[in-house]
Order: sequence, then C-alpha cells, then structure tokens
Amino acid sequence: MKKYKVHYHFTGAESILRIIEAADPEDALGIATNSRSNDIVFTDSKGTLYSFFYRNVLYVSVAEDCA
Repeated sequence: MKKYKVHYHFTGAESILRIIEAADPEDALGIATNSRSNDIVFTDSKGTLYSFFYRNVLYVSVAEDCA
C-alpha cells in the first residue's frame, strides 16, 4: 500500500487535500470518489471534519505522496 495525495478541486481555485492509502492511483481515485449518498465525508490527520457534496467538485487529482 502506498499513500496518495487526493485533491478535490472546486471553483475559484479552491481545493481540499486528502491522504489515502491504496494499492495504486486508480484504487485511490475509487476510494476518493466512492459515495453512496452523493456527499463526501472524511476526517484529516489533524481531526478536521470535511463534508461536501460531490456534485460541487469540478475534478479530482491523484498523486503519489513522496513525503
């Protein structure tokens, strides 16, 4: 398993970063966009809760976390 940086991009150059452990980039994208209720909810490593509607996301980008 590798760590991937997933950015949810919104209008106005806004984005939210999420770190996901996955086997490959395609798996990370699947985890990032899997939503049964049409909203995305997760907590980051600092304990910040994020909740937003997936329909408000313009696009999602995935890159391997080299840190």
